[in-house]
Amino acid sequence: MRFKQGMFFQGTITILVKGKRPELFLNQLMKENVPVWDIKTKGEHILEATIFFKHLSVVRKLRRKHHFSISFKHKNGLPFILGALRLNKPFIVGVMVSLFVLFLVSNIVWQVKIIGVTPEMEYKMKNQLKEYGLQEGVLKISLGSLEKMERNMLKDVDGLLWVGIKEQGTTYIVQGVEQKEAERRESDRPQHLVAAKKGTILQMLVEAGKPEVQVNQYVEKGDLLVSGLIGDEESGKKVQAKGKVYAETWYRSETSIPLKAEYVTLTGNKEHQYGLEIGQMSIPIWGFFVKSGQNIYKQVEKQPVYFLKWELPVTFVRTTLFEKEKTVVDRSEKEAIVTGVDQARNELLRRLHHDSKILEEKILRKTVENGKVKLILFFKVKENIAKPQPINQGE
Repeated sequence: MRFKQGMFFQGTITILVKGKRPELFLNQLMKENVPVWDIKTKGEHILEATIFFKHLSVVRKLRRKHHFSISFKHKNGLPFILGALRLNKPFIVGVMVSLFVLFLVSNIVWQVKIIGVTPEMEYKMKNQLKEYGLQEGVLKISLGSLEKMERNMLKDVDGLLWVGIKEQGTTYIVQGVEQKEAERRESDRPQHLVAAKKGTILQMLVEAGKPEVQVNQYVEKGDLLVSGLIGDEESGKKVQAKGKVYAETWYRSETSIPLKAEYVTLTGNKEHQYGLEIGQMSIPIWGFFVKSGQNIYKQVEKQPVYFLKWELPVTFVRTTLFEKEKTVVDRSEKEAIVTGVDQARNELLRRLHHDSKILEEKILRKTVENGKVKLILFFKVKENIAKPQPINQGE
C-alpha cells in the first residue's frame, strides 16, 4: 500500500468506531478519499481502524452527521512528538541551553602549560603565545595552525632550540628546549681547534690553548690552528682549546637572471570563509558568496570540534582567500646584473655564520643567451674557520 509510506512523518491515529453497523462509517471515510487500514473487529458493534493524522478533521465532520461514537486508541508519529515537545518548552529550552554550554566549554582553552624551560623563558614564551592568540579563555576554533605557531616561536623568541605545542582536550601543553651557551653544559673535554676549510689567516682570538698558526698564513682544511696540548707530549696538560680564528676564504657562485620575468605577489586584500566538514560533506557557514578564481590564493586551516573530552566527527574549517596579482618585469642587461649579484650575495650570506663578512665580490664571467643573463661570481669572505676536534687519549 503505497499510501502508507512516510507514516512516521505524517502521523497516524488508531480509532475505535462504536455504533450500529460501524462499517458504514468506514465506508463514508473511504468515499472522502481517506485511506483506512488495519481494520479489526473488537466487538459486535465496535471496529478498530488506523488513519492519517491529517484526516482527523474529516473524521470529526462525518461524526457530526452520523450517530457513531468515535474514540482514539493510539497516536503515533512525528506530529504528536512535536506536540508533546511544545507542551514542555521550558524543559526543551533548558536541555538545548545546557548542551550548548557544554559544547562551548568543551571548545574553550582553559589552561596553557609551558614546561621544560626556565621561569624567564616561560615568561617570554607566554607573552609571545598571547600575541598568537593562544591563551586561557579563547575558543579553540579561533586558533591558527599549531605547526605555524611552533615555527614562529623559534623565530620570535631568542634562546629557543626547539618547541612543541600539543593539544590535550581543553589544555595546551607547550614544551620548550633552550639553547645551551657554548654548549656550556657540555663536558669540558680536551680539544684542539682545526681548520674547517682552507683560507688565509686574518685574525686570531684565542681564549684557551696554544696557537699553532700565524696571521697571513695559508692553511688547508683539517690543519691544526690552536692546540689543546700545553707543554710536551709526555708531561703536557690537556685543555679545551677555545677561540675564533678568522680567515679569508673564497666562494664561486653561478646565477641566471631572466630579462623578462613574471612575479605573483599578494595585494594585501583578503576575505574569510567559515564552514564545517562532516565526513566528506562540507557545510558553508559564512563567506560562501565570496568569489574565488585564478587570482586567489587559498590558505585552509582545520580545527577539530569537541564535546567534553570526545572529539566529534566534525571539523571547523577557516579558509582565507588572498588576492594575488601577476607582475611582468622587463629588465635591462644592467638591471639583470645588479639583481643577479644581489641574489648570489644574499644566498651566500644565508649560508654563512652571522659574524661573517663579504670583503670583495667580482664578476668573473657574463653571458647573455636565451633571454637570460648568466653570471659567474667570485666572493672573498672573512669568516671563522675554527672547529673543535676532540683530543684522543693516545695523543
